[in-house]
Formats: sequence, C-alpha cells, structure tokens
Amino acid sequence: MASDTPIRAALRENEKQQPAIWPTTLHNIKSFLLLAFDVSGGTPRRTVIQRLAIPHTFQEGLAFPQGAIAIAEAFLRILLGSLLFAFWGTFVWWTWSAIQNNFLRCLVAAFLAAIFLWLVFALMIAISFAARAVMPKRT
Repeated sequence: MASDTPIRAALRENEKQQPAIWPTTLHNIKSFLLLAFDVSGGTPRRTVIQRLAIPHTFQEGLAFPQGAIAIAEAFLRILLGSLLFAFWGTFVWWTWSAIQNNFLRCLVAAFLAAIFLWLVFALMIAISFAARAVMPKRT
C-alpha cells in the first residue's frame, strides 16, 4: 500500500494542473450521438426504404420496369459469376492434375487465375452494358 501513495499523489497533482476532460468528452459523445440519430428534425424526413442500408448502386425511385431490370441484372451477375467460378475451378483442377511438374503447375495456375480475373471483369462489364441497353429511359 505504501507504493500506491506516490502514484496517487502524482495523479492528484496532475488533476490540479490539468482541467478535467470528462465534460469535453461527454460533450463530444453527445454531439456524435445527436449527429448519428439526428433527433433535431432539421433534415427532411426520409422513407423507410431510404433509411435502410441498401447497396449504393440501387436507386429507390425506379419505376417497375426499371426495377425489374435492375433485379435481373443483379441475378445475372450472381448466377453467371457463380457458374464461371464453378467451371473455371473445375478447369483449373483438371489442368493442375494433368501437369506433373510443380513449377509448371504453379506457373499455369497463376496464368489461369489472371485469365479468370479478366473473364470476371469482362462478364460484369457485359452485364452492365446489356442492362443499360435494355433499360428504358427515365423521364
């Protein structure tokens, strides 16, 4: 207990020299909470759909045909991306088992991985262009 006395004395001396930080910290926390929940009512009311954390590319003001195309686009991205991943994984596994040399295996696997990334990129761009071509113009 005797060793606690110098530490406590130093803490008391430090508190005398510096103002208490609690009021500032509590004020900051209160301002962050007010900003986060915005109970002031100063901003316009948003709908429930607008308040949900939906993907940034989704636009809540779409008409039914535009929304259906956006849903079809997302579905095609998931479906075709999954199919490409499945077929490409099978192809890489088949190629890996056909090559006996470990160095060549790794070299071919890296090359096929680069081709796969390019194919996924091209697929996503093609789906985006197809959706834009089919999407009716907003008025």
